[in-house]
Amino acid sequence: MELNQDERGKQYLKANFNIDDIRLMYDALNHFYDNWPGEPHRHSSEHQRLEGMKNMFYSMLMEYTLHQG
Repeated sequence: MELNQDERGKQYLKANFNIDDIRLMYDALNHFYDNWPGEPHRHSSEHQRLEGMKNMFYSMLMEYTLHQG
């Protein structure tokens, strides 16, 4: 893993995952999204972030599938 900084100075991590890791993360995010406890246990913005992350991992899976032809 490597720590980087974008043009705005915001730090981010870069990591390499194999397709099985991507599937596992997607499944975990999807499960937590579907079973999100809601407020007041969690802030409402968390649910939106989960949706965004879930969609990103789904996009990775679709991209992989597309290139597997």
